[in-house]
Amino acid sequence: MSPDCIESIAESLTNGALYYVMPRVQGMSLRDRLDAGLMPVDDAVRIAQDVASALDYAHRHDVVHRDIKPETSCYRTATRSWPISA
Repeated sequence: MSPDCIESIAESLTNGALYYVMPRVQGMSLRDRLDAGLMPVDDAVRIAQDVASALDYAHRHDVVHRDIKPETSCYRTATRSWPISA
């Protein structure tokens, strides 16, 4: 499992649609981080690399995330944090 991915806790097929249940993440979403103000380029690059790494891992395991947006990109506070600088 990639450290940049959240593990699914359940999967189901309902009315022909496959869905995954994910645990609630304690921490900051990318939306929270963006709303906090400008960030240094190094922070933005690191965040982009982490998101790209998670997507690469998922795609290599035949998982396609169909809702990538700042609100669904989160960091677990226990493992990493995005610095707030403004």
